[in-house]
Amino acid sequence: MRDTVIDLGEVPAAGVGEPDPARPRRSLPYRRLLGPPALALAVALGGAVPPPPPPPEPLTLPVTVRDSVRVEDGRIHVIGPGEELAGQPRSRRMMRYPVGSYTLPGLTPGPRWTLVLDGDVGFIGSGPGDLLLYSYQGDFEGGTAVAAVRPGSSEPVWNREVFLYGLAPDRATALAFEALTESFQDFVGLDTRTGATRWRVSRPAGGQMIVRDAQDRADFPERIYTLRPDGLIETWDTGTGRSAGTTRTTVPVDGRTQFWSAGGLLLVGHPDIGTVGYDGRDLTERWRAVPGLEENTYPYACGIVICLTGRPGGLAAIDPATGRDLWRNDFWAFTQPIGDRLLVGVDDLIDPELAVLDPMTGRIVADVGPWRSGGSGPEPGTAWVYRIRSPDYQMRYGVLELATGKVRVLGIAERIAGDCRFVTGVLVCRRLDSSVGVWRL
Repeated sequence: MRDTVIDLGEVPAAGVGEPDPARPRRSLPYRRLLGPPALALAVALGGAVPPPPPPPEPLTLPVTVRDSVRVEDGRIHVIGPGEELAGQPRSRRMMRYPVGSYTLPGLTPGPRWTLVLDGDVGFIGSGPGDLLLYSYQGDFEGGTAVAAVRPGSSEPVWNREVFLYGLAPDRATALAFEALTESFQDFVGLDTRTGATRWRVSRPAGGQMIVRDAQDRADFPERIYTLRPDGLIETWDTGTGRSAGTTRTTVPVDGRTQFWSAGGLLLVGHPDIGTVGYDGRDLTERWRAVPGLEENTYPYACGIVICLTGRPGGLAAIDPATGRDLWRNDFWAFTQPIGDRLLVGVDDLIDPELAVLDPMTGRIVADVGPWRSGGSGPEPGTAWVYRIRSPDYQMRYGVLELATGKVRVLGIAERIAGDCRFVTGVLVCRRLDSSVGVWRL
């Protein structure tokens, strides 16, 4: 979710626990009329059912405007304002940052750490045991680094000048990118307990390298793919760093060759030849498309289809089984697969839009209206949604039924500054007074 305040104008006066009918906006293909019959029905049913109890009061974590907040892995990490260390050379400005941890949903206090680094904190998250893993950017060669520290100590257990790409589900391995020189670029698997290199996969000279489903970093990638100038494709297991298979492509390898991974496929394309889709695990050829994907196209996983952006005509989708074009649309700006449906929307700060698509046809299944998506909901076929209005900075939040497009409003969060997330059965938001509010869902 974004850390901006969004003016949504007037909001329908649905109460807590009541379904909030999605009202289509001006730019959608059709309109739904709510007239006298709906009003009569509402009057007839009024008072027939007692209203549901209000949601419990939110918990509050008092933090200041100078504190940074990260929500990760069922915890809230609060990074205090940095303090410059004395006695350091002018060429290296070392900062000390206190970090506190609180476990959701009850904000149970956890360990505390101290980070000492010459830069700004980026990612922060739990490692194995009591280790805290963090990445940072600074004024040093390479510019990015990853480190680990234990509670009660400011001395890193280890520190590596690499770019953190992702963490394995068990947090035992970190996938990182190490740019030794412009010609030598490696993916490395790091032991998160010691920082030692477990394995290394190098980019072939004159070739290309990519990780599986590189545009979707929510899941730790299972494979790394390399492409040599002679057309040899090799896949590498990120658990062991060992080769897991090879094949040779007939697509020419030069400066115009396109090398992507999306939706369980490895895609190799060239403007003169077209695009070949290979199975992402065993590298067997699945299909050929002539003409292929346009140059400057970015494919990414969209549930049961592969979405394409960066091409003329806006958003599009292809069938991963055949490579066939399914649909394209020049209106929707973002996508989010949930179950067998695709949430699409427009990120307009004043007038956002949200709708549910059938991913195979591109047809609108349900028009949701001026809501924003907060990710997969509490049950199959649902999504968390929210909408913020000003000038009172009030946010309604609820559950979207994908089949109907109706929103069941769960509650109202007051004086929201933005920076909200649905996680671990709670809604976490930063308030206007800089405190963190936690609403149980």
